[in-house]
Amino acid sequence: TSMDIKLHCDGARIFEATCFYDKPLKEVVSIFDSVYISFYKGLGGISGAMLLGDKEFCEEARIWLRRFGGNLFTQLPYAVSGWAGYRCHWVHNDTSMSFREKYQKILRLTSTIGEQGLVTFDPEIPSVNMVHGYFRQNIDEIHRARDAVEDAIGLRVLQRVKPVEPNTNAFRAGYRSKFELAIGAANGKIDDADFFLGWEALEKELSAY
Repeated sequence: TSMDIKLHCDGARIFEATCFYDKPLKEVVSIFDSVYISFYKGLGGISGAMLLGDKEFCEEARIWLRRFGGNLFTQLPYAVSGWAGYRCHWVHNDTSMSFREKYQKILRLTSTIGEQGLVTFDPEIPSVNMVHGYFRQNIDEIHRARDAVEDAIGLRVLQRVKPVEPNTNAFRAGYRSKFELAIGAANGKIDDADFFLGWEALEKELSAY
């Protein structure tokens, strides 16, 4: 820019975000001077990440990597698994469910579940295959209802639920518990009807409290 302001992209889910923008990856990141890419989220690698930018930026970043103690004895396992994930999930898409299919599924689920009024999603329309959800009920009420639904129909609607921290906007808005809904290769195979059945049962259970 005219003011020489540098832009950095936290691209932890950048591959998934191309579905939301409906643009090629190259075009999505074109406005940024540097980009962080995760190896383990969408690509399914062991761990690790990659930082991209011009030569001067990357040389400076390497110095700070060592200053902060981030240099490892070897990065080969992370590089190999990241490269394998990139080839599998992005280049060849040799998976049972593509990034676009995962994104389309979470759009269907959040649209229908959100209509029940039980949970509020943030953002209301997901931009990737993961979204945050908020309940007005506290974590103990959610856990009791979740476990009751599992005992009754054999479906576990939620895995990890956390309390909403005080002095946050969500807490001031009346929300008391939160969770993440992410669509991956495993739960992506579950029929939408089963998701809806579980959430309808959870709503009925909570309405009794």
